[in-house]
Amino acid sequence: MTSFNWTITSLTSDTAPEERAGGVVKAFWLCVINDSGYTASNYGVALFTFDPDAAGYTPYDNLTEDQVLGWCWAPTIDAEGEESDPQVNKDTIEASLQSIVGRRKNTARGVPWEVEMYSGEESE
Repeated sequence: MTSFNWTITSLTSDTAPEERAGGVVKAFWLCVINDSGYTASNYGVALFTFDPDAAGYTPYDNLTEDQVLGWCWAPTIDAEGEESDPQVNKDTIEASLQSIVGRRKNTARGVPWEVEMYSGEESE
């Protein structure tokens, strides 16, 4: 069974001036796939601007991980008000990780000859 685990590992927020304190400007994210014991991961940073006077603004202490992940995955709005691709394209990242794990499932490691490991002890 395949599962994806998305997490926010850290946030960077403004601390001053006081009226902007707590506004998130960076979210560091991590995505890990687990497919029948095969794993792969990807990570990155999403950047934000915020307006503490905007409707729907959430104070830092009230944020949830799901909310911040939603910001990462949401389309961005440019200066002209046009929607563009999200900073973090969830579908693309998950497909890439699935491809990596798929390749790992179809490979093997090792050598076709016996390898004797040196134990550090002298033989008799």
